Amino acid sequence: MKLEQLQILKCRTVGDGADVNELANLKLGWEGEIQMDMMIDCAIRGRNCIHMKDYRFAVNGEVQIDNVLIAGDRIFTFEVKKYNFDLIYSDEVWTFTNGEKFKKSDAAGVTAE
Repeated sequence: MKLEQLQILKCRTVGDGADVNELANLKLGWEGEIQMDMMIDCAIRGRNCIHMKDYRFAVNGEVQIDNVLIAGDRIFTFEVKKYNFDLIYSDEVWTFTNGEKFKKSDAAGVTAE
């Protein structure tokens, strides 16, 4: 919803730098979700699975899950991010390819620790 709101505002006004940056990040995220949707749909084609996209429900406010996949007696959830950099996962820590530790704020343009 936020992506749609910012796209409408972009057509009507000149947004400040923060709005333009947020719009670009949200658009990348949306593109990543679409790509993941297609990958999951392709992988489960012909199988007895249920794929729910952009699933929203209320628990102390609204909760949204990008993808929920139900296969037999298992449920898989996927939260999709589309970053413009490479990350390596090891020992429960994400790092940049240069070895610096990644933290969530890095995705918004803040430098690594």
